[in-house]
Amino acid sequence: MGNFNWDQVIEQAFQKLKQYMATSPVLAVPDFSQIFVVDCDASCKGLGVVLSQNKRLIAFFSKALPDLNMSKSVFEKELVTLI
Repeated sequence: MGNFNWDQVIEQAFQKLKQYMATSPVLAVPDFSQIFVVDCDASCKGLGVVLSQNKRLIAFFSKALPDLNMSKSVFEKELVTLI
């Protein structure tokens, strides 16, 4: 099995995917009269949060887990994600 190579074609596809994920109709406009749902996930190295409403994506965020939090339990990491 060969190594993965991030080339120009993959970079262009990734940039298009980011653009499509961050614009309408993928992201819905929030309705403040409805309930929001926050889904959090933490792995060994990263954090992710999705804000949705009526099964429609409102916003999302992910980032690398700060070194300070690497040794915490999964429960604590997910609490860090909420914060």
